[in-house]
Amino acid sequence: MGATLRWNASEEADKYVVLIRRKNVETRWQVYQTNETQQTVTGLGSNGLYQWQIQSVCGTDTSALLGQSFLTPNLGQSAGAQVFTLRLNEGKFFDSGGLAGGYSDKENYLYRIIPPNGKRVKLTFSSFKTEVNSDFLSVYDGVNINNAPLLGKYSGENSPGEIVSSGGAISILFKSDPRKTADGW
Repeated sequence: MGATLRWNASEEADKYVVLIRRKNVETRWQVYQTNETQQTVTGLGSNGLYQWQIQSVCGTDTSALLGQSFLTPNLGQSAGAQVFTLRLNEGKFFDSGGLAGGYSDKENYLYRIIPPNGKRVKLTFSSFKTEVNSDFLSVYDGVNINNAPLLGKYSGENSPGEIVSSGGAISILFKSDPRKTADGW
């Protein structure tokens, strides 16, 4: 499992130092250095709370450390869908394998995207591939999938393309069977 960490550029920065660790479990930080405004990290465990920090390096001077935390999905089985609520105005949404990997067998995840600004949600898929007629991504126009209209159900290489909600929330249900996986999205 992996994650791509992104931040805003600093005009004075020569490079950035990125630190990441599993919060309340690991005492040592993994340290990365990059000239980019993003860093992809891999080898993260499922159902883990991770803490990351970024520091700008300007010659021999450094900025203060700034950071955030994030939770990786639980890849274990459960009776119902595991629910993740994302409250952000913009971002990138990948399957559980992240940017560089595909999803896993027996997934059952419900992602609710509810922007704090209350505006409509726009999803744009740049790539999409699941096991044909077995692994499905269903998109609903609202929070509660039991009464929200189904905007589409996708499988194989039938990409959702661009989907826009009518209100301030969209829900995405993804289910994969135990047989075969693909690249995802």
